[in-house]
Amino acid sequence: MKLRNTAVLLSMLALLLTGCGKEEPAASQTEGTEKAQAAGETEAATQAADKGKVHINVETVEISLSDLKAQDYTVPVIITLEENAGVTYTEWGLTMDERCTFAVDEEAEDLAMTVYHAINEEQHFLWTAWASAGEPNTRTGKLMVLDVTIPENAKAGDFYTVDYADWSLADKPHVWSSDDNSWGESEDVTWVDGGIQIIE
Repeated sequence: MKLRNTAVLLSMLALLLTGCGKEEPAASQTEGTEKAQAAGETEAATQAADKGKVHINVETVEISLSDLKAQDYTVPVIITLEENAGVTYTEWGLTMDERCTFAVDEEAEDLAMTVYHAINEEQHFLWTAWASAGEPNTRTGKLMVLDVTIPENAKAGDFYTVDYADWSLADKPHVWSSDDNSWGESEDVTWVDGGIQIIE
């Protein structure tokens, strides 16, 4: 059963990444979040969003040029599930700044759920899927750690976006559901976009 679920999820991911539908931009953040991130106030940015029954936070990392160089220009960004009403199926994505390359940290531990993912490098896009045949998963915590590689010409003041995507490249919406509920197309799913802020 688990192998069948895995095969179905991987097939769906391939279809959603190679679909010929239009790409919809991710819905914008709250006004308070945008202002806070523009000012580099990452803690305020996280607090600015009203949280729904499902809430996803894409970390905003501040890093100095010296630390960036010491890390070979690669920065881990944590995607966290902060609110979880109880799900048995999910699909969601991320869009990356086109100046960056990225990969999922396959060794990340203590994840709230282990999602399958597919990457479209040309579109700087990642889409995920996860399913469970058992009881709804109500865990919160890390969903994914993304290793983002910044261009070597980065300078203080640069910001590289990592945004939550609520539409796939195949023009399908994100999904957060259980047998009894579906929150994907409602205001019950909220998120905060993030990225990498280069500081002195």
